[in-house]
Amino acid sequence: MKNRIGWVLLMTAPMALFGCDNDIGITGNAQCDGQKQPSEDTVDSPFDADNDGFFDGSNAGCVAAYDASALDCDDRDEDIHPGADEVACNGADDDCDAETPDDDECTESDDFSGTYIVTPAVSYACAFNSVTLSVSSFTVTDANPTILVVASGDTQPGSMSGSFDSANGFVATNAISSGGGGCDETYSVDATFTSADEMYGTLTATFFDASGIGGCFDCADQTFSFTAVR
Repeated sequence: MKNRIGWVLLMTAPMALFGCDNDIGITGNAQCDGQKQPSEDTVDSPFDADNDGFFDGSNAGCVAAYDASALDCDDRDEDIHPGADEVACNGADDDCDAETPDDDECTESDDFSGTYIVTPAVSYACAFNSVTLSVSSFTVTDANPTILVVASGDTQPGSMSGSFDSANGFVATNAISSGGGGCDETYSVDATFTSADEMYGTLTATFFDASGIGGCFDCADQTFSFTAVR
């Protein structure tokens, strides 16, 4: 009888669970609070989706934890955040100051198409005059974002095509191949329009001996600075 009673008492006694220090782990969910949670690589990193150093301004926790200067108004675009350069007429609040230029008030960009007189005129000859540059004007066809620049003169530098690399800057290039048996020529214009009717930049000529036996003769790389007015 004693054994039976002892068995009943043992079965009805409260049970206790014990765990070693590392047996039970608690992983906190990421939350924007200015503190590093176990699931975060760095403090609040999940709330900087575009990795620009600013936190999601649409998240209530971030708004409570951070000053406005640290809050991103578009956490999908690394180029948009407080302190960024405002780009006019792109429809975005680049610097997150709630003042976005209205695209309806922006005028269309200038059409730079036309003929531009080059000053000073470019003149260069080499390879027993088989290479001659005599550029006094550029004829520009503006099809933004692409551009075609045709130089006056003969074959060199010819029609240089390229694209705008900024609001009013562009690079256009023409490569003339010798087919591997002579001198390969490359001509490029790197310029910026300073107004609707004027640009400045450089015309560059480079030469590569494709023959390996002096196919470029006395031709040497050249760079000419110019101003061109329409």
